[in-house]
Amino acid sequence: MDAAAAASLLPRAAASSLLPRRVLSPLHVSRSGLLPRQSSFLAARCAHSRAPPPHPPLPRADCDDAAAKAHPRLRLRLLAEEFRALPSDADRARRLLSLAAALPRLPEPDRAQGNRVMGCVARVWLVARCNASTGWRMWFSADSDSDLSRGYCACLVAALDGAKPEDVLAVDPADPDLAPLGAGTTAAWSRASTWHNVLVGMQKRARTAIAAREGRHPGKPFPSLVIARDGAVSAQGSYAEAQVVVYRMSSEPIGCSLADAASSCEYTHFLREASRCYPSLHVIYINTSLETKAHAHELVPTITCTSSNVVPTILQAFSQIPNVNVWYGPDSYMGANIADLFQRMATMSDEEIAKIHPDHNRKSLSSLLPRLHYYQSGNCMVHDMFGHEVVEKIKEQYCDAFLTAHFEVPGEMFSLAMEAKQRGMGVVGSTQNILDFIKDHVMGALDKNVDEHLQFVLGTESGMITSIVAAVQELLHFYSSQERANIKVEIVFPVSSDAISKTSNGSHHVGSSMATDLDNLTIVPGVSSGEGCSIHGGCASCPYMKMNTLGSLIKICHQLPDKNNKLSVYQANRINVRTPLGKSVAEVGCEPILHMRHFQKTRRLPNKLVHQVVHGNGDKPLQ
Repeated sequence: MDAAAAASLLPRAAASSLLPRRVLSPLHVSRSGLLPRQSSFLAARCAHSRAPPPHPPLPRADCDDAAAKAHPRLRLRLLAEEFRALPSDADRARRLLSLAAALPRLPEPDRAQGNRVMGCVARVWLVARCNASTGWRMWFSADSDSDLSRGYCACLVAALDGAKPEDVLAVDPADPDLAPLGAGTTAAWSRASTWHNVLVGMQKRARTAIAAREGRHPGKPFPSLVIARDGAVSAQGSYAEAQVVVYRMSSEPIGCSLADAASSCEYTHFLREASRCYPSLHVIYINTSLETKAHAHELVPTITCTSSNVVPTILQAFSQIPNVNVWYGPDSYMGANIADLFQRMATMSDEEIAKIHPDHNRKSLSSLLPRLHYYQSGNCMVHDMFGHEVVEKIKEQYCDAFLTAHFEVPGEMFSLAMEAKQRGMGVVGSTQNILDFIKDHVMGALDKNVDEHLQFVLGTESGMITSIVAAVQELLHFYSSQERANIKVEIVFPVSSDAISKTSNGSHHVGSSMATDLDNLTIVPGVSSGEGCSIHGGCASCPYMKMNTLGSLIKICHQLPDKNNKLSVYQANRINVRTPLGKSVAEVGCEPILHMRHFQKTRRLPNKLVHQVVHGNGDKPLQ
């Protein structure tokens, strides 16, 4: 953004004086730093610094002067104080523009795709040097095609140039003391993500420098699929190759670790506790059996939810039913993450909260937290693997990528994605939320029509790649008439590249010719293969979702149309089971689903459900 464009975003009076007016203690940038003329800290000089620049430089960290050796966090806080002391947003915008004008331009070879900083509104490039010849100090160069973004870059380069890698990592991008730099100008609000994302990029390069200094080789990258501008898909790593066609060959009954948790004695105890707490509403995840829904509904009024509507469902319950207690299950991670999300929301302004739910504010969110309960012994085995090991590798190698996380992931992954979300680099929610996030960023890149390599870490079940590839290819085809920029979309699977195996399991169910083909398929291992769910074994691909055998499917197809009633053995008979009160499982178990459908249509809980919560569910089974 140039000065004229910036002026258009400022109040008329401020814009009229944007260029000629001089502001308090103007900052100057040289190759080695930034200096306000009237700052005792920044006015210190280094006798043995580089050749004299046009303006006094920020002291280098290897100088003898005490101010020069100040920790980068202190330097940034002093800069933040300088910005905070300016009287208006217009002055802060002018300051950023003056810094941008003094920041040296990167040579054209350094303005390469590999040096791009993702997540910025404008194009931003970042280059770092740190090796034995620099004394293992970090030296940065940055550039952007937006003047305001260049101003943010200038602040960071000035404060972090010459710092130790560990000191760069010690800077917290979310430090509230740095807010005047990160998001302190109304005019520059759309560029504020540059501050955070460039800092994260600097920290990624600092981690790389530490590994090089210690002689450690970077670990293997996660496997990924890359979708090119022409829609072609290429795989990086054997696990990613297996995502093109994946089958799980097993004759075992198909189940679900999450559904199993909801049918346990412990979950029944959870429901009985809820039934003794008046008034109570049970919100149960859709990935549970019909029997579980029926049994739960007879104990506590119940509504089902999906990961897409769980947050609005719970918020609506608290607003529509006075003093209600909400009991969520069976996914412990999702329950904890929802509670965490509401705690974060309680710190937002009432205006921001109203955009999420019009009937809530800070006071109501704070008051509902003690009445939100969630089951603490259930989880999806796939999302369980997004734990500490995966998070640490993402921090080291993918901290500057777009991060996606399903509501069901463990807290560490959830917090990492929430932090990325705050700087426009992440999404937390349902599979649909994740898909929409990816599509929005791909469309943004296509609208800009500049070379881009968008990298997304997929923090959910890898089977979602099918819908992602289809959606991205559709967008690329839709934009195919325009002049083509080199746009690539990379989907990263946070699992081990070795997380596949060869198996002939299940091939004996079909003919010999087909058995030969099946024996050559790559199979994603699940818990029955002994690998478990970890970064080393890789169960980001749900084994339960892939336990239908190809042979059995073909056998059923050969029986159609079923003139001799041979398929009767495949019919589901569980819906004919009776509940403890003698009612049909199908009748009682479907009611919570119908309640959810009503909410999806009207955005309000049905009157029947509200009546059940307030006045009771009628006869209940013996406790």
